[in-house]
Amino acid sequence: MVIGYENNGADPEMVAIAQGFFAKYMKGAHVELRLFTSGPASLAALASGSLQFMTGIGNPPAAAAISQGVPLQVVWAQELYTTDEGLVVRDGSGIHSLKDLQHRQLALVVGSTSPFEVATALKSLGLAESSVTFVNMSPPVMVATWERGQLNAAYV
Repeated sequence: MVIGYENNGADPEMVAIAQGFFAKYMKGAHVELRLFTSGPASLAALASGSLQFMTGIGNPPAAAAISQGVPLQVVWAQELYTTDEGLVVRDGSGIHSLKDLQHRQLALVVGSTSPFEVATALKSLGLAESSVTFVNMSPPVMVATWERGQLNAAYV
């Protein structure tokens, strides 16, 4: 069995992996753990059959996959989305509000909750989604790009 996960810090599956629970409590089962950097990548693996179970997929990507006919079964919804996401901007970028994102690039994970959240926020301000250029980046690429100073805004 191949179980996919995202390294989201202290999520229960990260504790289970760190404590060796899969080997301890699934004796005799061959379990391969596979790290994914985003929900869309893991959904592609689920759809292809190369992955049998995935933890940490956001609700919107899972719902989108199910609506497209991917045979997923949700067994547990871990999170309620409240204040888990937000806009991060570099000091000195000139970005002080969502309106300042017009005609600029915004890094986010396409297929996650981020595009939905940003589009909803822009709409609430009367701004077109097309007024911001979305740049699809996995979280590790986003961090590396930020550290190189090549990114001024990200929705994480």
